[in-house]
Amino acid sequence: MRDAEVTPEGDRMRWVELPGREPTRVYVHGLGASSPAYFTEVAADPGLAGHRSLLIDLLGHGLSDRPEHFDYSLPSHADALAEALTSAGVAGAELIAHSMGGSVAVVLAARHPHLVSRLVLVDANLDAAAPAPGAVGSSGIAAYSEQEFLSGGWAEFRDRAGEHWWSTLRLTDRRALYRSAVHLARGTVPTLRELLTDLSIPRTYLLPEDDGPLPGAAALTEAGVHVVAVPDCGHNIMLDNPRAFVAAAAAALDRPVPVPVPTPRARRILEAADRKAAGMGHSYLGVEHLMLAVLDDPDSVPTQVMAGLIEPEAVSAAILEVMESPGYNTPSTRTVLRPE
Repeated sequence: MRDAEVTPEGDRMRWVELPGREPTRVYVHGLGASSPAYFTEVAADPGLAGHRSLLIDLLGHGLSDRPEHFDYSLPSHADALAEALTSAGVAGAELIAHSMGGSVAVVLAARHPHLVSRLVLVDANLDAAAPAPGAVGSSGIAAYSEQEFLSGGWAEFRDRAGEHWWSTLRLTDRRALYRSAVHLARGTVPTLRELLTDLSIPRTYLLPEDDGPLPGAAALTEAGVHVVAVPDCGHNIMLDNPRAFVAAAAAALDRPVPVPVPTPRARRILEAADRKAAGMGHSYLGVEHLMLAVLDDPDSVPTQVMAGLIEPEAVSAAILEVMESPGYNTPSTRTVLRPE
């Protein structure tokens, strides 16, 4: 077991680590769960094994500390997870994240993009949910006040949750469980769907086939999210049908990384920069050529921002002055993008 300090107060997150090659894979559990309990079987399966793998418990859950001062919001969970990963020397990780853990993973990728190279979301929460008295899940917990939940509501929820979930729920701090559930039901601004669709990394969403079509699947697919239905399982896909889970997760992790496609405006800027370089007799395309092309486009966002701070024409003149100075043209230090 490994651990790392993740808050200024010294609270620590803990994880079970399996050795292997990079990139590191990080498994993140859901509400009231624990990653070693939910993911060990699939992480050790030959279809997924071989990578360095961290089966990590969020604050308030499983093996990790249970600070009373922590607010357990999704951003706070994500920032604490970022601290743990940084301490572990992890960057560009592949995250396999279930339920609330998937929500935390989306926020992590948005707030700390250098830490995440790929997302596999396992029936993750993407939408806010209104408090629902008597429901099983975050909306049911959110129907209580914190005092009501701590003074007895937790026992009512335990009875609704059933023995299987209670086996890890009982390892979760009750205050942490309540606050995590309330923030999960409340969602984020921008919404989790908006954060997910704005990410540029490979993203896959796994859901139980029996649940029917995922609401909003068309918009997710259009944004590049692969939505995959897994047969013969419920919400806990990795436990209900581990063989199908491993196959779906392995396919998601092996999917080639798409090459970013320039927008029409970016393509025009690149073409204009290339023409500027050629007109100057340069056999390379440098940042200075790109900057000049951007400044020539009054509708580009950088030019509009710069116009409020300084005259874009003055910037262009200063760049040209540097480019015309002795010793500027040193192609040996530059990448040649066109034949001599």
